[in-house]
Amino acid sequence: LPPSRARRSSSSSQGALVSLGRLPSTASTAKPATSSTALLQMYSHSGIEKRLLPDMRRGRVLFIWMGFPCTSWSMARRLTHSGPGPLRDGGAGLRGLPNLSERDEAKVALGNRLLRVTASMAKEAIRLRIPFALEDPKYSRAWLTEPLKYLVRRGADFYETHYC
Repeated sequence: LPPSRARRSSSSSQGALVSLGRLPSTASTAKPATSSTALLQMYSHSGIEKRLLPDMRRGRVLFIWMGFPCTSWSMARRLTHSGPGPLRDGGAGLRGLPNLSERDEAKVALGNRLLRVTASMAKEAIRLRIPFALEDPKYSRAWLTEPLKYLVRRGADFYETHYC
């Protein structure tokens, strides 16, 4: 999109950290190993690091596209009467606000875990020079966390994209 149009469509803005690493000549013929649904299940329940990191280190991974549910990171959750309240804030409550319900505490714990796993995999991808993209809404509180800021300091670039 031309920049003037992109600015106007900010309601659907996504942010993405991208590290190009190296693209081998076989990248165009690579086939996805696992469906996104299966990856999310592995991500959430059985430790994707244990499955994917060894393959990354063996050179069997050509590119990684990462994202995690923004359920607890979303700034759309506000203190209003028309929707759910926030689970985090941009300050001391970035890792989770106090006095949440058990259900909301579980959402925050899962969000924190998925952020840690994602950042860990991205750090390893940078070290191994494997290209990756990490997608989350532009105004997600996840971008305020130290693990994602660290990735930018290590050379990942932030891009705003629009999906309309």
